[in-house]
Amino acid sequence: MSTGITSNIFRFFQPFINLVLYSNLWIALGALCLTGQTLFLLEGTVDAQPLLPFVFSATLFLYAAHRLIGLFTFRFKVNNSRIQVIKAFKHHILIYALFSGLAAFVSFLFLKRETQWAVLIPALVSLAYIMPIFGDGKRLRDFSFIKIFLIAIAWPWITVVLPALEVGEENYLVLGLMFAERSLFIFAITLPFDIRDIATDQFNAVKTIPQQIGIHATKHMAFLLLVGAAIFVAINCYLGTYSAANGIALYLSYLLTARLIHQADDKKNDYYYSGLMDGTILLQSLFLAVGERVVGWF
Repeated sequence: MSTGITSNIFRFFQPFINLVLYSNLWIALGALCLTGQTLFLLEGTVDAQPLLPFVFSATLFLYAAHRLIGLFTFRFKVNNSRIQVIKAFKHHILIYALFSGLAAFVSFLFLKRETQWAVLIPALVSLAYIMPIFGDGKRLRDFSFIKIFLIAIAWPWITVVLPALEVGEENYLVLGLMFAERSLFIFAITLPFDIRDIATDQFNAVKTIPQQIGIHATKHMAFLLLVGAAIFVAINCYLGTYSAANGIALYLSYLLTARLIHQADDKKNDYYYSGLMDGTILLQSLFLAVGERVVGWF
């Protein structure tokens, strides 16, 4: 009885869930939260400023463009339900891409000059990542192994370096530690997506880490990356950059992330990945906010 009720509730909300996940609003919100998280950890507050709408709209634009270009340049297995949903929303995604691209351009004009120059690096890499500008219509992400490393560098650059430039943070040791921590975390949660896509990547002759070392070893690699991220958190706590509450919140998010990685396999529904695994990005910010509120009560 309860299973049937749960199933009916899910079916009722499924169109909304699909819209949020596959219109890329979910991942754009994640980028926004990580950027705000860096501002909070560095400044103790998250001021409304042009960087936040820029990161949100630019992420939405890039992922939307990636989805649309991927539909026409990448071959997928016929029974890939995720691609069927994306195809169904392709006109919505096109509209979001146009509006978010315009919003990103306008908010870019209000960034500091140093931040604008720093944006050019990930912007050029991101365009090469999604545009079929290489031989045989290949994108940068279609080359073996390179995708995951680009993501692990681009995300901390956008969510750590850019906010640091906007607020004028000059402690390069703290920034280096935060960059390394964020990079390892992003690397760890991206590995399960290569597990999800293992059949499609084999179909397209794109080599990935799970193909080379196996799913079990890939999960162990992700756990080690989270341990590395936790070590950098501990160092920033020791230096006083993070409070004890910040450190505990991040550790708890890593533990839950590790649990989700442990359960990952190539048979799980894409909601597990696009919803829960990507949701670990938002989870960090949620835990940090709750941790600060709890400390405030005492």
